Amino acid sequence: MSPEEAVEDAIETAKLQGGNLYFIIKKNAESDGRHLVLHLLDALLDQPDQDNLTKFVAECETFECRHWACMAGCAFNSLSEKAEKSLENKNLTEANIFIAALAALLKGQPDWVNFPMVMVVKKSCDAWLGDIEHNFDLITNISNLVTAMSKMHEQNRADMMIEGIQATLCRVFEPREQHEKSGEAIAAACGALQAQIVDDDNRKAGSDAHGRAKAFVTEHKLLENGIELTQKLLKDNQTQTVNQMLALITSSLVCADFCKQATELGAGELAVDYMRHSADDPVKVKFSLNLIKNMIGNDDVRHKLITTVNIHEDVVDALQRHFAKVNTALAALRCITSLTLRNPECARTLVNNHNAAEAIVNALNCHAKNKGATRAGLMAARNCVVRASELRPKFLQLGLETIANEALQTHGLDEAKACLRDLGCDVALKEIWAGTGHKLQHASNTVLTEMNIT
Repeated sequence: MSPEEAVEDAIETAKLQGGNLYFIIKKNAESDGRHLVLHLLDALLDQPDQDNLTKFVAECETFECRHWACMAGCAFNSLSEKAEKSLENKNLTEANIFIAALAALLKGQPDWVNFPMVMVVKKSCDAWLGDIEHNFDLITNISNLVTAMSKMHEQNRADMMIEGIQATLCRVFEPREQHEKSGEAIAAACGALQAQIVDDDNRKAGSDAHGRAKAFVTEHKLLENGIELTQKLLKDNQTQTVNQMLALITSSLVCADFCKQATELGAGELAVDYMRHSADDPVKVKFSLNLIKNMIGNDDVRHKLITTVNIHEDVVDALQRHFAKVNTALAALRCITSLTLRNPECARTLVNNHNAAEAIVNALNCHAKNKGATRAGLMAARNCVVRASELRPKFLQLGLETIANEALQTHGLDEAKACLRDLGCDVALKEIWAGTGHKLQHASNTVLTEMNIT
């Protein structure tokens, strides 16, 4: 059989035997027994040009090729060392190529990062600061590399923060003349900073994600520059970059003060206008809703946006339009939950005047198998009725009791029990502790002695 047929036969045999092919390159090796990715790595290291970079990045599209390049060719060390030498020689063109290759190589990999690699990123940032107005390719590739390194381990994020790398990326959002490649750089920097504001690494006891977010806002003017830049991008109709910016601003609102600051800077009006002008686009609406949801976590902000821009009407309208799109529906349901929290008047307005009950039930029926959407829908419904009991009949007429019982059976959600309780329906609530039936005694020396406390 031909080499290609032999490869297919080996793959089929391994699958039949239950073999794990995740780390295996599923293509024929070259004539010398080495895989193509290793040849492309050698070519890139010997001649760092755009053509060799393009070929190497294309071969690294699959995880197994990336992993084999690191395992057999030590590509991460080789590329890092080459990038450092290029930076020392002031050859930013070559350094940019090596950094781009390293970013493509480390995507989704185990934690190959070492401290010398962190310092290469630091030196790359310093080089970019020397040509901040023009070298957009370099900061784009640096951002992609920072993203890949950040997703590997919390320690990498902490090390880069100490070296001021994330602070340098914040400068991408400073006011300046836009360039044809600036949109790509902004989107890449958004991804890199968002990777810092997550707490997703169980291998480290604690995370500094909250502290990093606070530093970006208070020390590096992320909100001021980000909101101003988003408004400018929106005027230039760069909607893809606008989505990325809205996501970053949303992630940075980690406390009530930041929500208030964002509102004062016009983020509420920005989100509402973007949603109104893109009402039929579920993706754009989702980014707007997520920002609104975070902002109205502050009670004062919620009241202001409801009274000044009627934000509650836009949220329900978005749910009515896009209830079949799970991510957009989820964002809208969470917004309704926040809008109606301790706010019965808003609940009455939404249900009686804007058909919120129908929209919520439609979303619940459409996504009955999705646990997250079901939880969000039940929470939205119960927040509407818990302090405005006169709204219960509306939800009951729409069959919410049946939906909640089915959610309880399918997903075992406590929110389903809470929803049934708040609707006034029968629900089996488990009593964890019912007491002993004896009155509590006032403390006395005798009691303390018996309890071995004295």
